[in-house]
Amino acid sequence: MKFVSRRAALSALLLSMFATSFALAGYYGAEVILWDQPPMDPPELADGFLCDGPNSNAEFGEGYSAEDFRLAVPAKPVELTFYGFYAYSDPQQIDLTYRQFQFRIWSSGDDGFPEKQCYTLNRSAPMKFTETYNSFGEPIYLYQVSLPSVPELAAGTYWIEIAENDPNTTLSWCWMDHDNTMTSSANHLVVNRFSRKESWFPVIGYDSAFQLIGEVGGTSGPVRTRLR
Repeated sequence: MKFVSRRAALSALLLSMFATSFALAGYYGAEVILWDQPPMDPPELADGFLCDGPNSNAEFGEGYSAEDFRLAVPAKPVELTFYGFYAYSDPQQIDLTYRQFQFRIWSSGDDGFPEKQCYTLNRSAPMKFTETYNSFGEPIYLYQVSLPSVPELAAGTYWIEIAENDPNTTLSWCWMDHDNTMTSSANHLVVNRFSRKESWFPVIGYDSAFQLIGEVGGTSGPVRTRLR
């Protein structure tokens, strides 16, 4: 049996209510939680997937991971929060300022894997030590970035891809996993590949931790509501 947290259920209900009301009113700008997969709790149980882009000098080379999410109504993602850590690291090894990342949003194909790229962004993300550690004793960091100019996405299933892409990095970065017994995910599936030329392959039964904030509604208007 899958259990849905009260927080996740309330977010889904409020998203549907705001989407309907603002669409009818002709507004676009209500910010809501589009998708929420909190980090593993307790964090000592956390693991992750290697996610390093072509510009990174990570020890284990390139690695890419994408996580699926669903939109019940058309929406524009505007903000992404996610969690990660560096393999074989301690806080003294990491400059706690910014790291370069590459973000991509993909539509989902008939095979259930990422198919068409809808959006890409290269951006520095501020990193904050969460004062917690994963199952290997590696410090966990929180990141939050704005997503400018994402096109309106129709209702459906999509994938968010994150890769640490900083040339000053020599440690391999891992996207922290999510306890998929806490919320209802699209299909409890992460997809991976080790270069842009390879096909995606599934890692079944896992989810990565992230929260996606977005705008829903009609076509114009200044109304903004943040649901956290």
